[in-house]
Amino acid sequence: MTVDQQTMRARFYQADNDLIIVHGLSEYTIRQTSHSPTAAASGDADELHLAPMPGRIMTLHVDVGDAVKAGESLLVMEGMKIEYTLKAQLDGEIEELNCGLGDRVEAETPLIKVCASNNSSLTATT
Repeated sequence: MTVDQQTMRARFYQADNDLIIVHGLSEYTIRQTSHSPTAAASGDADELHLAPMPGRIMTLHVDVGDAVKAGESLLVMEGMKIEYTLKAQLDGEIEELNCGLGDRVEAETPLIKVCASNNSSLTATT
């Protein structure tokens, strides 16, 4: 990577919900957070997943009408040489799919809407 016109070597890897950056003897952890409103924040029990960064859709695990469980992978996108997996935060059904395999998307682009099941419970999975 290049910082202030100076090239540096660093390693990046993902562990659970964290992005770990190792540079020399230093290690930095970036905690991944949800980019979806929760039911409490949005006033309903649906969730809309937004692209966390600009990138390309690498893998789609769901289609409209599919049932999903909290924690289930919805899609994998790649941006800035980092793979990011969007996961369902609640049990429900895929109501909208606004992207396709190979699509390039901008940050904050609505990607997937999950309509909650009546008996779902919210979790903090990202």
